[in-house]
Amino acid sequence: MSLATQVLKYSSKRAVELWNLLKQTKDESDIEVLTTSFLQHKSDQEVAIDAVAEVAEQIDAEIKAIAARKQYLVELHNRAIERLKSKKETIDKTIIKLYKAGAIATKTEGLSRTIKIKTNPPSCEVLIPTQDLPEEYRYEKVEIRADKKAITHAWKEGIEVEGTEVFQKQRVVYELSKDIT
Repeated sequence: MSLATQVLKYSSKRAVELWNLLKQTKDESDIEVLTTSFLQHKSDQEVAIDAVAEVAEQIDAEIKAIAARKQYLVELHNRAIERLKSKKETIDKTIIKLYKAGAIATKTEGLSRTIKIKTNPPSCEVLIPTQDLPEEYRYEKVEIRADKKAITHAWKEGIEVEGTEVFQKQRVVYELSKDIT
């Protein structure tokens, strides 16, 4: 039995029924048909409203739980990647140290592998504020962006900005409507 079913069974049999039906749906149109048919039974519409709201809230809870697990796994894997990168960097530094000490040549052959020491193209680190560099060694990057807040504010004032469309989406809010204690 899934966690959602375990949680929902304490609130409503209809919510468990809806949850189990939702698990079997293939696409959004199936979910739409199921939700519509669930809510159109006039005889128990109040129970159906509660069941749909409970299922929606349970879905939100499961999304948050899965997102938290995902974040934990991302952090776990990032730490593993950093440990491996550190080990590889230490190996590379050791080989360069051995090369500089003359212990290995620029090209050193093994039985099936070769280690080569190559010099990368030059790179630069700027040690002073960029504006203190001579002009021929700096450039300005200009980025033009739409000010969406200003466009929305203008729309609220009745001003249409050509080339834009302001819209308002609708959302569903699930909340307790009665004292159920």
